[in-house]
Amino acid sequence: MKKYRLQIPEGVQDYLVDEQYNKLLIEDKIRKIFDSYGYDEINTPTFEYYDVFSGDDVIIDDESMFKFFDRRGRIMVLRPDMTTPIARMAATKLQSNPLPLRLSYISNVFRYDEPQFARQREFTQAGVELLGSRSSQADAEVVSLAITVLERVGLKNFQVELGQVEFFKSIIDGINLTDGQVEKFRALVEEKNMVALEGFLNNLELPDKVRETVFMLPKLYGGIEVIDEAAKLTNNEKALEALDNLKDIYCLLRDSGLEQYISIDLGMVSSLQYYTGTVFKGFTRELGFTLLGGGRYDALMGNFGQDMPATGFAVGIKRILVALGKQDMLVKKPAVDFLVTYHRERYAVAVKIADRLRDMGYRVEVDLEGRPAQEILKQRGGTDTIIEIGQDLKIKTLDSQDGGCMIEDIGKWLWELDKQYWGNEG
Repeated sequence: MKKYRLQIPEGVQDYLVDEQYNKLLIEDKIRKIFDSYGYDEINTPTFEYYDVFSGDDVIIDDESMFKFFDRRGRIMVLRPDMTTPIARMAATKLQSNPLPLRLSYISNVFRYDEPQFARQREFTQAGVELLGSRSSQADAEVVSLAITVLERVGLKNFQVELGQVEFFKSIIDGINLTDGQVEKFRALVEEKNMVALEGFLNNLELPDKVRETVFMLPKLYGGIEVIDEAAKLTNNEKALEALDNLKDIYCLLRDSGLEQYISIDLGMVSSLQYYTGTVFKGFTRELGFTLLGGGRYDALMGNFGQDMPATGFAVGIKRILVALGKQDMLVKKPAVDFLVTYHRERYAVAVKIADRLRDMGYRVEVDLEGRPAQEILKQRGGTDTIIEIGQDLKIKTLDSQDGGCMIEDIGKWLWELDKQYWGNEG
């Protein structure tokens, strides 16, 4: 036998029945939420030219991309995220559409990262992109939508943290730092590594006010009062404007009744070259990783010849599954509603009855061997109701709870079932 025939590669997985059932339930809920906010679902190719994802202001490292050559020698990439190809699509195919554009997706993406718990190389993301508005209301809508997703999929005890990368950028603007120093600076602040940050700052020639402000950044988290505390640390006009923007967004969310879910973290300074304003992350206390992330990225569309403000977020479906599992919120896939069995001469009748039930919306199996109902019930147990069709065309039902009964009028019985099903649906 070939070595890898019975294995799957690192970083991918098989979804078995119950997990796939829960995954589809979550995706369906999210899809309906996105649609209710007026977002139109789109999709992009699974692989694209490398040029789409290359550059200095992209969010995915080059080393994290799955790359290959086509037959003409061009470098192709399995899409590592959805935001960038959506920006390409919007710039090339939707440029005449009225703004703002509200676009959504639920798609698989691929990253050549080291596999970890709930971190895979192929995974499903659901997200939105709101293109064409610089307003605080646009940022608040996207954050509100993210909160709604976490709430309606059934998560408890979650929190969404808001940050502002322009505040950090404005504070360090004008300081003579290399790109490598800026990135190290950013990483230490985001990691809240106070000891290493202090050592790093001591090796830089910085104005005392700047040193004090950036050293305080990892400590600036909490409620709206954090924004006022930060404003006292600087007189930098751009930094103060960034704080005003963050405060506007916070107040919009508070006034929408969402304050219980949000907090401020000015030490959240994700990807300075990509994000251009407010950023946010969602998490639960039970897990040591984020469930979703997003923010404003006004510069990305310029890579495709269209200057257009934009904001959005993406949530990891696998991470939602893990979080719901930790909170004991996953469900087992229900058994079929009916299993139809029959005398061997009455197979056609069984199929017709099964089809009628399926048309009503029920899940129905037809037994492939026409076994006696008692035998099936003993073996399977979980099936809701077994319908048995005799040679004499007498029809009876059997289940583990009520025992069963003869059906005198199959038409009336089906009519009653139909009425019952749609009554429950309504």
